[in-house]
Order: sequence, then structure tokens, then C-alpha cells
Amino acid sequence: HCGTHDARPFVFHDDNMLRLTGRDLAAHDVTSQQLTSGLLEFGTQSNGMNYTEPHKIQLLEQLLPALCSWGRDHVGNGTVRVAAAVDMHLHTKSIQKIVDMLLSPEIAPCLVNKSTHELLIIAKDVHTAKVAKSRVDEHNSKTPVSLRVHPGTLPGGVYFWIKSELLHWWSGADGISAHISVYERFEPLMRHYNALG
Repeated sequence: HCGTHDARPFVFHDDNMLRLTGRDLAAHDVTSQQLTSGLLEFGTQSNGMNYTEPHKIQLLEQLLPALCSWGRDHVGNGTVRVAAAVDMHLHTKSIQKIVDMLLSPEIAPCLVNKSTHELLIIAKDVHTAKVAKSRVDEHNSKTPVSLRVHPGTLPGGVYFWIKSELLHWWSGADGISAHISVYERFEPLMRHYNALG
């Protein structure tokens, strides 16, 4: 969910590289050259896991074709169901670039089918949801955009936005992906949202 210093999206969980690579470097300061040359890799011991060898951190443009290939080999019909989480507070152009890549037949041929929902874009915040939804619509795609709701992520509190049913209107998202603690705390309201589709 990160973008390199030279604006190439890559797949990484943390805001800093230290925990998973052993290098104390902010994720947004990483260059694509550091990733493609192998200067930054997951170590043989990362996040409590032991690996037989270090492995590279993938650029999004590298991962998507590999995901398509894996889907053809393991699913059999070439369709891969995947959720792409756009998880950072990114600039509008970066969000648009990621959506363009996800919907590009050249980069992710198995994910491009405008009549099905093999891809779900999960946005961390309202800005990301709005920009992603607008870009999906520009592609005339039916790819749904979901707004991920965590405690403390919405001004005025989660309860107000869920109870008022204004969250879809405000964000433009097709759905809500609620953190388990939100779902458990507001279960009747979340069931109501499920009933609405």
C-alpha cells in the first residue's frame, strides 16, 4: 500500500521498513531502484516468521501479472478474486495511478472484466474512496469501492456516520468494510447495512 519516492506503487504493510527489512527507512523515501535491485528485501526472519531465504518487496506492476498467473495455475479459469487495499493517505494522482494499474489489461489482464466483481478496492479514508470511485467510474468499470471503517477514523465518531446512514453519501463508496470491533459494537446497525446490500 505504499508508493516509492519516485511514484511507483509497491506492496508493503508498514510506514517504516525497519520491522520487516531491518532497515530504518520511511516507506515513502524508498526508491524503485532500491526495490528492483534487491537492496531492500524481507529478511530471513521477519515479523516472527523464519524464511529459507530473503525475498523481494514487489512493485505493484510486478505483483499483478504474477497474481494473474497464479490464478490461472491454481484456480483454473483465470479469474482471481482479490481485494486491493489502498491504505494510505495518498495524493489524488497517486490514488488514480493505482486504480489505473488495477484496471489495466496490460498490467493485470485477469482482473479486467467490466461485467464481474473480481476486484474490490478498499479505501482507508473518505478522500481515497471518493477519488478511487471517481476513477473507477471513468473506466466504466463495475469494480466496487469499499470504505474501511475503524474506530477513531471518522470525524464526529463512527456511531454518528453509521447511524445517520450518511457514510455512503459522503464517501461515494459502494460498501463499508467494518473493523470487527465496529461490527461487534454496532451489530444491529451493521446488519441493517447488510440488508440494504
